[in-house]
Amino acid sequence: MQKFRLASLALIALLAAVAAQAAEVPPEAPFTPAQAAYFKAETRKADDRFVSDVARITGSTEAAIRKAMPPEGRIANPAVRVVTTLEHQRGAEFSEEIRARVDAAEAERRKAVAAARDAARKR
Repeated sequence: MQKFRLASLALIALLAAVAAQAAEVPPEAPFTPAQAAYFKAETRKADDRFVSDVARITGSTEAAIRKAMPPEGRIANPAVRVVTTLEHQRGAEFSEEIRARVDAAEAERRKAVAAARDAARKR
């Protein structure tokens, strides 16, 4: 019984510390309309670059890549989704080198989107 109380107290202390830390980080203000338009345009450019790169890397068409990408707002890794879909369509897996190059293209896309978000906040 004593161990249960100590574990309960430790859990409560941990939750209180997490809540206090979360309260210290103010939520980000939403984008203004101009910031949102800028961010959307820059995100589209990053997505277009990703599609172009993956088409070149895999030898697939840009249309096939776009069709395989997760819908906007979905929390899914586009690289995994695209590679899996393309492999299924062609009936064979890509080499590890191709998978790594697609992952690198996705990392570049994410970096560009993060930079666009930061730049939009400064506008």
